[in-house]
Amino acid sequence: MKLISNWRQGWRFVSTQAMALSLAISGAWLALPDDWRTRVPDDLVALVTVPVLLIGIVGRFMPQGEGTDATE
Repeated sequence: MKLISNWRQGWRFVSTQAMALSLAISGAWLALPDDWRTRVPDDLVALVTVPVLLIGIVGRFMPQGEGTDATE
């Protein structure tokens, strides 16, 4: 396994930010008390998380940052 040449700028990538946001959404959902979770539909978490992850997938295939190219 080899890191990309600009791995230090990885936090700026749309894909990284989207995955972090989806993790935050899931973590926030799990941190809610049980009685709060019963009031919010279960599908709501998926309806928010799935588009964020799709944005991350699309973002991963686009050049991001300085000096990046599509081959890395």
